[in-house]
Amino acid sequence: MLYFLVILGLIFIAYSYLSSRSEPEGSFENISTKDAKRIMNEKDNISLIDVRTTKEVSRGSIPGSIHINVMSPGFNEAINTLDPKKTYIVYCVSGQRSRMACRKMHKAGFRSLYNLSEGYASW
Repeated sequence: MLYFLVILGLIFIAYSYLSSRSEPEGSFENISTKDAKRIMNEKDNISLIDVRTTKEVSRGSIPGSIHINVMSPGFNEAINTLDPKKTYIVYCVSGQRSRMACRKMHKAGFRSLYNLSEGYASW
């Protein structure tokens, strides 16, 4: 009986841990610049989302990118205008804000997301 209770307790602890994680398994994939270019060549219907500020974008961006500043109050509204069934490669300068954007997009129902982990700086 004690053995059963210990196993049950461990299962409960594991479940609690996994359900409280802020980044669901499989919510997005971190990729390198090399992988991003390969994916763009291999797949159709891919969009790039630049989540940097307007000032950063004015210094240059990947051609064809959609600019949606992840730090702006209208970010969630803006992503709701996008097709959640498409594939998106999301980028910022270094990969940190794009990671945050991928989390938000996943919560909004997007399922095919890539985070350019090296950011625009590596493009």
